[in-house]
Parts: sequence; structure tokens; C-alpha cells
Amino acid sequence: MIKMIAFDFDGTIGDTMEMCVDIFKQTLAACTGHPVSYEEIAKTFGLNEQGMLQRLAGGKWEQAYEDLLIRYRQNLPRCSSPFPGIPELLEELKNRHIQTALITGKGKETCGITLEQYHMTHAFCAIETGRNDKAEKDTAMERLMTVYNLPCRDFIYVGDTPSDAEAAHRAGVTCLSAAYGSTADIAGLEKANPGNVFRTVQALRNAIMNLHVSGIPQEKSSVHQGQPAFRQI
Repeated sequence: MIKMIAFDFDGTIGDTMEMCVDIFKQTLAACTGHPVSYEEIAKTFGLNEQGMLQRLAGGKWEQAYEDLLIRYRQNLPRCSSPFPGIPELLEELKNRHIQTALITGKGKETCGITLEQYHMTHAFCAIETGRNDKAEKDTAMERLMTVYNLPCRDFIYVGDTPSDAEAAHRAGVTCLSAAYGSTADIAGLEKANPGNVFRTVQALRNAIMNLHVSGIPQEKSSVHQGQPAFRQI
């Protein structure tokens, strides 16, 4: 019986990964005076934007971060809405009294900007954003299960990268891999999470519903009530 489903953001809720990488490339080129490759940026995935820039821009990271936020707001219209079907999926889970949470490497600022753009500021009962020193999505999953008194079998994580699946497995929970984004590493996902890779939102939805989930009884649930506090992973 699934009682909570936590989602990653970039590549899972919205097709924002390519935009984010482009913004980092632009920001770092302006800050450092030389181009930075995707591979260099990818090595810092899992940290929030401040942590990524601390490693990539060195002592100039604070100014780079301010520049990045400006570029983020300017470029967000490129990805102005979530993947088709995601709002409907979240609403269906709400109607089934299944709590939904967000566990992302994004920082509080960019996460908040994007949730507002997507009209999703009240879509999650809990939001766990990234840290600047280490990636700990598995710890965030464990914390949510503790806070909501959930065993591993009642919790699912939905993410779009092999590292998301690996973090879920470390936490002892099932991961459903979102492979419907433009930057999805389908081969990597199939290797890290065989049998649980979904190339459309509809396929993801069907997999969730095929688990015959029922969720928390309505009178005991605090699903989607009020605006959740952001907690750093």
C-alpha cells in the first residue's frame, strides 16, 4: 500500500535539464572567461546551484550565483510548464489520498521560482532541496519516511537519472525511473533500474496505478494542505 510518492524535479516534473545546463555554461563562461563542458558540470550534479558553482567557479561563485539566478528567470519561459500529464497525475494521487513530496538537488531559490511558474507551490506536502556540500537524496527519503512514519514498502521515489535510482535503492525504496524527458539516459536507467523505466508520463501513471495503491485515509491525511516548508537535504 503506497502512502507517499516523492518526485525529483528536473527531467521528472519538467523538461528543464537542458535549460539548466545551458545556463551553467553561460554563467561559468562569463565568470571564468573560458568554456566549461557538460562533463565538468555533470560531475557536480546532486548539489544545489551554490555548491556546483563553489566547485566550478571557485572564489567567484557568489557573483556567479547572482548571475545564474538572473539567467534562470530569463530562460525559464523555455520550459514554462511541467510535462503534459504531470499535473493530472499529481491531482489523481491527491484524490486517492496519496501524499506527494519533492526531493530535488535544486536549491531553494530556483526550486521556488519554478514551482511558482508551474503553479505548483501547493502541490507537495514536503519539499527537500539540495545541499551545497554533498548529494544526499537517500537521506532525504529516509527523513521523510521517519517524519511521516512510513515503512520503505509504502514509499516510492520517481527520478530521471541512474543516480536517483541508486539513491532510492540505498534508502531501501522502490524507484520508478522517468525516461520521458529530452535528456533521459535510457540505457543508464535500464542498467540501474531494470524493469522500472517509463518512457511516457502515461506509462508511469499506469505503473503507479497497477500497484493497486490506496494511500492514507482522508481524515488522517494532510495532503496538499497549505504551502510546504523548504528543507535542505
